[in-house]
Amino acid sequence: MTTLMYNTQTVKLVEEYVLDLDKNSDIRVFSVAVFEKLSDGKRFVVTNTHPAPTGQAENYARNFADLLKLADVELEKYKDLPVIMTGDFNTKEQSAMYKTFMDTAGVKDAKYEADVLVRDYCTYSGWQKAPIKGNASCIDHIFVNGKTDVKLFNVVIDHDVPNTSDHIPIYADIALK
Repeated sequence: MTTLMYNTQTVKLVEEYVLDLDKNSDIRVFSVAVFEKLSDGKRFVVTNTHPAPTGQAENYARNFADLLKLADVELEKYKDLPVIMTGDFNTKEQSAMYKTFMDTAGVKDAKYEADVLVRDYCTYSGWQKAPIKGNASCIDHIFVNGKTDVKLFNVVIDHDVPNTSDHIPIYADIALK
């Protein structure tokens, strides 16, 4: 299952729903949440997803086909709002699917839109392995539409990270336009 955490002292949840990518798996979903900033009432959309890995070729293809349809249909509803799409997309930056997804959803990778890129490391390293510099295995992404301004992007690295997940956390400081 994918989750979204947020600060209730700065934003309120206006709408949320989860759409299945795979009826046989509760972790293959597309989560959508609409938030409103308490400071100025500005609304924005955050999504999160986790399609099957490429090693499960049939499931991956089916999940991604569904994800492309969902992203296209769901984002059309929110075309006037800033959109931030996050998740373990199980799709490398060099893949055709990565490019197809960005084109279909009308988004760009926050990593390459950021004014400051702090670290460029792979986001998948395996359990208890040190992160690797470069983007060969970046499968976790933050995508944004044109109604955002990415100030900073970082791959979070500290001594505890390899012990908490087989993925390395990513972080982006994003301003809404």
